[in-house]
Amino acid sequence: MCSNEEELAELRATLKCEGPTDKIYQFDGNITIESNGSQKLSLSYENFLLRGSSLRQTDWVIGLVTFTGHYTRIMKNSTGARTKFSRIEKQTNI
Repeated sequence: MCSNEEELAELRATLKCEGPTDKIYQFDGNITIESNGSQKLSLSYENFLLRGSSLRQTDWVIGLVTFTGHYTRIMKNSTGARTKFSRIEKQTNI
């Protein structure tokens, strides 16, 4: 695809994927690369990295951020903090 930085700078692509979801172990999408003709590639969970992931033995990587903030899969799976009450507080709040 890209063999140098100049080709990477000229890269034009369109990503179509599912909307924000809480399903951490699923991802479906397509990327259409428009440089040098049109090439459509299917994306799956194997092409997906969650926040906080780390890569080993990799010289370089090209990444694309799909959703940020409260729309990330980690945030969609987080639950609110549980409130804790002592035994005395439970007895007085009858």
